[in-house]
Order: sequence, then C-alpha cells, then structure tokens
Amino acid sequence: MNVQQIIEDIKNGDIEFSSLCDELRNNYDVAMAAIECESRGLEYAGDELRNNYDIVMAAVENDGSNLAHASDELRNNYDIVMTAVDDVGLNLEYASKELKNNYDIVATAVMRDGWSLKYAGDELKNDYNIVKVAVENDGPSFIHASKKLRDNYDIVMVALENGGSLEFAGKEMRNNYDVVMTAVKKYGGFLKYASEELQNNHDIVRAAVKRDCAHLKWVSEELRNNYKILNSISNLHPHYLPDDLKKFKNYKGWIKGHVGNDLVLYNNDFDFRLKYQ
Repeated sequence: MNVQQIIEDIKNGDIEFSSLCDELRNNYDVAMAAIECESRGLEYAGDELRNNYDIVMAAVENDGSNLAHASDELRNNYDIVMTAVDDVGLNLEYASKELKNNYDIVATAVMRDGWSLKYAGDELKNDYNIVKVAVENDGPSFIHASKKLRDNYDIVMVALENGGSLEFAGKEMRNNYDVVMTAVKKYGGFLKYASEELQNNHDIVRAAVKRDCAHLKWVSEELRNNYKILNSISNLHPHYLPDDLKKFKNYKGWIKGHVGNDLVLYNNDFDFRLKYQ
C-alpha cells in the first residue's frame, strides 16, 4: 500500500476518502489530506482522529459543520467550537452543553446567525444583550428567547422590525398599543395575536385592515359594522363583512361607493348602505 500515492490521488480528486479502508481512514496524513480537499472529510475519519486536535481544527477551519463529527471532548474545546461558530453560527448546535452556555461562544454564534439562539443555554436565552443581537440579525429568532425577554418592550420592537411575529410576544406586549400598532402596520394578520382589548381598538383595527379586509375576521362584530373602519379599506370583500351581508353569494362586480355621507356597497343583486355615525 503506497500511502503517498493515496494522498496524491485524494488531492487530485481521483479517489474519495470515504471509499478507503478503515486503516487508511485512520491514517493521520491521509485524513489530513482528505480534510484539506473535502469539506466533510472528518465525517469519514476514524474515531481516534476525530479526537485529534490538529485534525479537527483543520476540519472546522475548512467547514465549521465538521464540528458535528468531532469527539465529545473536542466539541467541548473552546478554540475549536469558536472556529466553528465563527464560520456559521448554527454550528452552535454541535457544541457541548458547557460551551452552549459560554457567553463569548454564543455571542459570536448569534452575530453570525440570529437563529442560533435556538441552541444557546437557557441562561443565555435570558441574556438581554445576547437576545438583542440575535433578533437584530434575525427577528424570527425571537421565538427562542426566554419568556421574560419575550415580554421586554425593546426586544419585541427590535424583533418586529426585523421580521419577527407578534405571536410569540408575551401577554403584556400583546396588550401594548405601540407594539401592536407596529406589528399590524408590518402585517395586518398580526391582529390575530393582539389582546382582545386592542383587537377592538379603532386605530389598531384600521391600521390592520387598511390594505387587506381579510383581517376583519379578527375584529369584533361591532367594529365590522363601523363606518370609519370599512370606509378606510381599499379592497372590501363581502366574505369578511357583517353577518347580515353573508347571505349574498354573488360577489362579482362588488363596488364601494358613497351616497352623501353614507358608505354604499353594491353589485347587480343588491346594495347595502352603512350610515355615517
């Protein structure tokens, strides 16, 4: 067996590391050559080499996801894990429990990818600075924050500005006027997750349904009969209007108009007048 020839064949792409026998996949020089040439080479290395610092460091420098194939001991090595998460934050998934609770490791991970907050230890999911960085980079990662921070005004507002959902905000924040107004201006459907009180707030509801009347389904019957709210909607459709209109099935040619101060909804079959109040 000519080890040097095997190494040359690996470097030239003439042979795959995974196809070699156990003896060669446990050979330091062969494995190192494979790792330098194949992004996932560590996956096929022998157990002894997966616990070799130089081999594993070379592997994660090439592709941080190789951390998944390192030994338990090296997945608890600060330098190796830091290299992996600095490459791709989501590699935090493969770190040891101890390092998932290391501030610097997790801070680096969430800076690279906010969603890596999912893999942080519970203590750091409750750290204001860690969570803020995570939601700045990925608003939806807000779902992985602690219950306490999902009820923090600043965290929730940053999350909403970066694509997060009101659905995962705490009860207090879902009853906060500024938070809910910010949310429904981003997407009217977030009205569904607002408190009952704010689902019946005129300003909140008008902002939510302004561009899409479908969100009227989250509004009380009283407000679905409200002139000012209906008059503010640009694309009224009877399916979402008050119950006394739903008996009409022919929605084709639906038109919104006015007679004096009254709002008039009509098509070829009927008309419905809502008095200005």
